[in-house]
This record gives sequence, C-alpha cells and structure tokens, in this order.
Amino acid sequence: MTRARLIALVAASALAAFAAHGCSPDGDPPTPKLDVGGCTAPAGADVVYSESFDGAALFVYDLIADGAGIYWQSSGVWMFTGKDGATQLDTRYASDLTVDAQNVYWRSNQSINWASKRTLGIASFTTTTYLLGLAVDATHLYYAASGAEAFDAGNATAFSITRVPLGKSGPQERLLTSRDSYGVQMSPLVAFRGALYWFDSMNGLQRLVPGDAAPVQLAAYEGEVPSRLVLDGRGAYWMYSDPATNRRHLVALTFGGDAPVVVATIDQYFYGAQLALDDAYVYFSENGNVMKLDRATGAISKAVTSGSSFAISARDIYVASQCNGQVFVTKSPK
Repeated sequence: MTRARLIALVAASALAAFAAHGCSPDGDPPTPKLDVGGCTAPAGADVVYSESFDGAALFVYDLIADGAGIYWQSSGVWMFTGKDGATQLDTRYASDLTVDAQNVYWRSNQSINWASKRTLGIASFTTTTYLLGLAVDATHLYYAASGAEAFDAGNATAFSITRVPLGKSGPQERLLTSRDSYGVQMSPLVAFRGALYWFDSMNGLQRLVPGDAAPVQLAAYEGEVPSRLVLDGRGAYWMYSDPATNRRHLVALTFGGDAPVVVATIDQYFYGAQLALDDAYVYFSENGNVMKLDRATGAISKAVTSGSSFAISARDIYVASQCNGQVFVTKSPK
C-alpha cells in the first residue's frame, strides 16, 4: 500500500467510550480545519483527518471514533491517533470492527484479533468454525460461528456463541449451540446491558442472557437478514436490502410494544450501509448522504451532505469521504 502525501492531523483529546453498531462517545475533540487537496468538505464541517491512498484503501466503511483516535475498515483495519499517519493493523479483509477503552477488535478469516491502542501490539486466536459475528462488553469478547460440532448422535452443523475473557484466548465458554444450522446467516452480534442480540436466518431477532438455556425470539425472520442492527433500552432498529426492488428498509421494534414496523424505505441497495442511533434520531446513509429519522415523529431529514461512512458522538457526526486519491474525515454538528 503506497501513500503519496500525508497531511494528517487530529486532536487526541478526551472522548467517552464509543461502541460499535450505533453507540457514541460523549464528547468531541477541538479540531482545526485542514487543506483537503481541492476536495469539498461538507458545509460547516471541520476536517479531523486527511491522507492520500490508492486502490482499495480509498473505500472506507465502519468508521468509529473514541478518545484515542479514529478507526475504520477498508483494505484491512486502520487506526489513526493523531501522532503520525494512519496505522494499518491488518491487511486482510475484516469484519465487525469494534473498540473499547484499551483495544481495537476485529475478525478476519477464521481469526479473532485485537490490538492495543497504546502499544499497537496485536494478538489473536483462531477457530475451527466459520465466524459470523463478534461483540465485546466490559469483561468478555463474544463470537458467533457456524461449523461442525460433535453431538452425541454424531457430527452435525451447528450455530454457536462463545465468550472469552477480554485480552485472552481462553478459557472459552460455550453459551449456545444450535444443531442443524447449515448455511445460517446473521446480522452483527450486539452486546448490550448484559445480553447478546442478533438477527439470524433461522429464528429472526433474538436475545440471549449468558447463563440462560436458550435465547428469546423478539421478532420473526422475514426472508432477509439485516445488514445492520442497533439498539438501546427503548428498542431495536435494523436495515435489510430488498432484492425485488433494489431498495433498503429500515425497521423499528419497540421493546415490550407492538410488532416491528418499516419506518423508512431507502433508495439505495447497498449491504454495507451504516446505521446508528441516539436518544432523538436514527441515522442512516442514503446515496452518499447521512440522513436522520426522528424517533418521536418519524420525520426524515438530511443530517450531512456527502460521505461514505459515518459515526456519531453526543454532539457531532463524523463522516469519511474520498476525493482526488484522498481519504478524509470531517465532523459536523448534529
């Protein structure tokens, strides 16, 4: 991977924890504006990072920001702390990028990986199963997988969820095993308030509390596995692509309320589109813009013009864009 020109700057001041799949930091760093090489940043935005790349590294997705820096996936996994240029933590195709106060986590092929934000030291462990999802909470890393498992009746294909203490490869504790799950597909795995949530092609939206014998179904499977799942204490939102119309549907479920409802139909058929929420809005990408849906009224408006990937904080929206061989990240007020 070559870099023709580096013009990188970010203020590494304190932000609160940012978790993947829709959670947000509590603050934002003061950031000066930077030259972005003739590219047009969103109106009213500050540029917090800019660097020249070529090839696949220009395509940014799964942007995250926290007190240590900013993180994203493109040609592997990247981290920028404001000290130098971005550091490539992994050159392989990666999924389920997430962070906590100490580490950056991701999965690639059959390995689960984490890197220290402070030292950039990388550790990993491999599995014999096909990885489907990854999540972390304050004490454990969780991963979902599908593969051959041994049962009393012989070998069968199983869907499983396992947890491991943070920063270690073991001991590994199996929380769930479901046999006869050949070809199962699932949304991102989400850890929230002591429970795990996911959407799979066998049983729809499920919640599992570690120690329980089986998960609880919250919503049925409707024929398409969501590409994104975010939730808070009030409810869950997910997004799935409709191959019949080449559009995406945003679905809302109020915990303890009625059945899920489609709250928006999005004019873009793109599996990797992002989704996030705060107390007031649900944010999603549509045709290069960041949109927001009012959770109280259902009204949809444009939050930020232009951008390929985004993250939200308590006050701002961070957006990654590409132009003239550069990747740059800006922040704009919500």
